[in-house]
Amino acid sequence: MTFIKKTLLTIVPCVMFSAMPATAMANDKVDSLLEKITTIQNQTSSTAEGLLIKAKSLIGTPYRFGGTTPSGFDCSGFMQYVFKNAGVTLPRTSRDMALVGNKVSRDELQVGDMVFFAHSGSRISHVGMYVGEGKFIHSPSTGKTVEITSMDSKYWGNRFVTARRVLES
Repeated sequence: MTFIKKTLLTIVPCVMFSAMPATAMANDKVDSLLEKITTIQNQTSSTAEGLLIKAKSLIGTPYRFGGTTPSGFDCSGFMQYVFKNAGVTLPRTSRDMALVGNKVSRDELQVGDMVFFAHSGSRISHVGMYVGEGKFIHSPSTGKTVEITSMDSKYWGNRFVTARRVLES
């Protein structure tokens, strides 16, 4: 959730309630509005948290070229599987995934954002999901398993290309 949306979700109800007579505060409509605001706040954070929990539960799953199931994932199959469990349908390849959602700068990354890398040159060839604290979860390559890695690691540090946000924030 962006700073502006968080601020509006906090300030708007306060302004509305301060302008209302005290007797209106007990009104069912006010209670209903408060419930809706709380629900919106919870849904936004729980979706990203739900993605993170699902992704972390798959740590240790082997890499499998073309894999899209918990018996083995390639990088884009892993993202497709995790996001599908949150009700988000993604294209099959990392290059196509990089066209979905809204572009996000590296310094604005939030948990649940997809991060894209190029193994060589600038052509996107790898995708993972940002998990916070400068790290991402991904299915790296043959012989490895789903893992959490620093985006500043020796290998990935200079290979970052872009990031996309597909969750409502």
